[in-house]
Amino acid sequence: MKNRANLALVAAAGSLALTAASASAGVILTFGFTELNGSYVAADANNGVFTATATNTLSLSSEGDVTRLLPPGDGTAAYDHGFFGSGFGGLANVSFALTRTGATGTGTYTVTDVDGDTLTGTLSGDWIALGGATFFNGVIDGSFTDVGAVDGFFNGPSVPATSFTQIVGAMEGGITLLFTNANADFFGSSFTGVSTLAQANFVPTPGAIALLGIGGLVAGRRRR
Repeated sequence: MKNRANLALVAAAGSLALTAASASAGVILTFGFTELNGSYVAADANNGVFTATATNTLSLSSEGDVTRLLPPGDGTAAYDHGFFGSGFGGLANVSFALTRTGATGTGTYTVTDVDGDTLTGTLSGDWIALGGATFFNGVIDGSFTDVGAVDGFFNGPSVPATSFTQIVGAMEGGITLLFTNANADFFGSSFTGVSTLAQANFVPTPGAIALLGIGGLVAGRRRR
């Protein structure tokens, strides 16, 4: 993967954004994607809309995974290099959309598997400019919808798939987005085609913890 070093930085920063719920249960799900197409449409000096979406071009070719850390169905739904719009990718897609107001951002995201199942939710947090890089650090929630073939699995565009049959109720956690744009001064103007990385960690909400009977889950490592 081209951006392993940067993704490690994203993962470290993202861990700082975890909510207080992480104190009561370990991480049960993560996702990470690289080479998303980052774009920004500026409304004025303090407002605009940032998006990061899956793409497959000569300059950017997205890849990543959704990894479940909750046994017995733990595993990885891998999104291989160049999955978007390919013959093997099916309906697989990734999209983020955040409305920026000054240094804050709020928005939604959707991760779609091969047959149309989705992981969706909202996110909110702060934008930070540091040494030429721009970070979004925030909180995130999420839930699965089995809208494709109802098989109880989140099927990445490569094998193996990640089962989510035993993830009950809602999840919450932390997320970091990262991009470096040498031609823009912290959203000083519109841009597109900027390589963007995303990393999120999820824990179950208190209600989901009770339903699952979780006494102490162990946070796992990503396979990057």
